Amino acid sequence: MRFDPEYHEQYKLKQLKKVRRRGYNLERVIVVDDTPKKHEQNYGNLIQVREYKSNPEDVELPCLERYLTLLEPIANVRVVEKRWWRNEVGCS
Repeated sequence: MRFDPEYHEQYKLKQLKKVRRRGYNLERVIVVDDTPKKHEQNYGNLIQVREYKSNPEDVELPCLERYLTLLEPIANVRVVEKRWWRNEVGCS
């Protein structure tokens, strides 16, 4: 658990320990989430997506699919800059 002094609330960190213990190489693991602060300890694995708000015209998942296709041949996804991933696939 971590405390966010700006919002005066606690939040739980999501860790990849169990994934690693099960034999997965964290250099090949991607985490998709709309709350980046929960991934402080594994930020290199994170692709931050926009929150889904039941909009039928939302295109986040098709854009994410195109981006994941670009990451597929990369041996270590942790070193890839992923903050502007939408721009790389034309989904600003």
